[in-house]
Amino acid sequence: MGGTGLGLNQDLPRADHLNYNYDNDHNIWLAVRSDILFLDIKRAYEDSGVSGMGLELKHLTEGGRKTFLFTSELLVNSLVEGKHKQKF
Repeated sequence: MGGTGLGLNQDLPRADHLNYNYDNDHNIWLAVRSDILFLDIKRAYEDSGVSGMGLELKHLTEGGRKTFLFTSELLVNSLVEGKHKQKF
């Protein structure tokens, strides 16, 4: 099985994580590094204290909806504000 082989305590290279591009039709391409995303979610879960409240993080979902509760413009604005690079 492939992978980066990075340990959980190492700083991960984030240069290519959450890079994006978009077109005039409001299509957005988002580059996600799954290793970084996993560790970000794990850290957020641990920092939130949810595990100590008897709650579970079962999965990531939008409740079965086929559309999300935000527009492509709001997503791009959030990526810009987060200083993610427009690329590819």
